[in-house]
Amino acid sequence: MNTEFWNKQLGEEWSAALADLLSSEYSDKLLDKVNQVYKEAVVYPKKSDVFKAFRLTSFKDVRVLILGQDPYHDGSATGLAFANSRPLPDISMSPSLQKIHSAWEKVSHGHFYFDDTLEPWAEQGVLLLNTALTVEKRKPGSHTKYWKKFTSGVLSAINRDRPDVICLLWGKQAQEYKPLLSNCTVLEYSHPASAIYNSTDWNCPHFDEVNEILTNANGEEFQILW
Repeated sequence: MNTEFWNKQLGEEWSAALADLLSSEYSDKLLDKVNQVYKEAVVYPKKSDVFKAFRLTSFKDVRVLILGQDPYHDGSATGLAFANSRPLPDISMSPSLQKIHSAWEKVSHGHFYFDDTLEPWAEQGVLLLNTALTVEKRKPGSHTKYWKKFTSGVLSAINRDRPDVICLLWGKQAQEYKPLLSNCTVLEYSHPASAIYNSTDWNCPHFDEVNEILTNANGEEFQILW
């Protein structure tokens, strides 16, 4: 295991929690494959942001996991599931993030500012993770198979050492990992993209449900400021 490399990419806490996975032959092959595809194709997010979600939310600080699908394949991926980069006048919010924003508006009541980067959520302990951490341009799902064992290892570590984490599985692809989270509280809902395809609202109740669970366990001061 290249401890220095993984400490830099994931942070020391995640590196320790995932030590068995990161020291495996699989992880060496995964890195080789990822490095190869970045040389041969247009891949998102940018290489330096592949593990960004872990650096922003350390293992001991995770309170909520939001598990999505794979990064946006149009170039707007940032390394955090569902997030966009800081908004620019000529760039619109990604459709899935628009659906999340609409659901968020119903619980925020105008009290908070919605940051497209979703970094304020990550800084409060919301791990924004996709089941695959990379994707080729305009090829959704193109790298899913590469990352399956890595994602399984992350979820198994959470289930083993952090059963207090509330896990939100958005979409069928995320929900396939539910058996790995038997010790955690799991909430399931459709992926925001499904509402886009069906031209419907995405009325996910998880924002309120998470805060109700956190309040009951620890008090109102432990709520996420969505």
